[in-house]
Amino acid sequence: MFVSATAQTPAFIEAARRDLAQAGRVHLPGFLDDEAAELLLADMAGLDYRIVTNAGGATQDIPAQAFAKLDQRQFLSQLYGEAKDEFRFLYDGVRVSEACLNGTMTNGPLVDFFATMNDSRGLELFRAITGDPRVMYLDMLASRYRGGHFLTAHNDEQDDGHRLYAFVFNFSRAWKADWGGLLAFYDADGHVAEAFTPRWGALNIFKVPQDHAVTMVAPFAGAARYSITGWMRAKRPGLSPDHPAVRG
Repeated sequence: MFVSATAQTPAFIEAARRDLAQAGRVHLPGFLDDEAAELLLADMAGLDYRIVTNAGGATQDIPAQAFAKLDQRQFLSQLYGEAKDEFRFLYDGVRVSEACLNGTMTNGPLVDFFATMNDSRGLELFRAITGDPRVMYLDMLASRYRGGHFLTAHNDEQDDGHRLYAFVFNFSRAWKADWGGLLAFYDADGHVAEAFTPRWGALNIFKVPQDHAVTMVAPFAGAARYSITGWMRAKRPGLSPDHPAVRG
């Protein structure tokens, strides 16, 4: 399993469940096994990322070659202008869940990770941590935030009501808060109530809905911010029993 031995102990699980229940969010350092995290990061570093954005208000996954042909100055000027008052985002992403389920991603650490987190043992662990028996499925997106990338404030609420908790697995070593890329949570007055700095092998979980953002990564950041994000959902997609991506 990709989860560290420490994160599978009753004491760790009980403390995580208590903190999540009290605050609505929890930061869990050392959740991933160190060797497994290295394999996942190596796999993510070699992905064919698309630029994920909602410039203009509609979500787009733009191939890197097509994005390079755009007028970058005009594109960013428009996007940053919209982000002043609207929910906007910009980052590199690969939709791991979709790629696994449609067969375009069939092997490697990310496929194994997606399958393991969604098998019976993985789901039982997340039900234990959240204290929520409704958790039936984890979808996943591999993200890479570079200088100028960001995700403005939103609450993750969706009309279908299937999103129970959001999660972020972190793959950043020696990340400095000055570099941005913080997972920030806002209170009713718009103040930052709490913010999590990316930490190697850590897992962040928070209840949906909850106002949060990823602060802009600074142009002087010393590395890219890699993570695997998604939602713990109350509904599992329709899969054949022998589908290789989810072992049931």
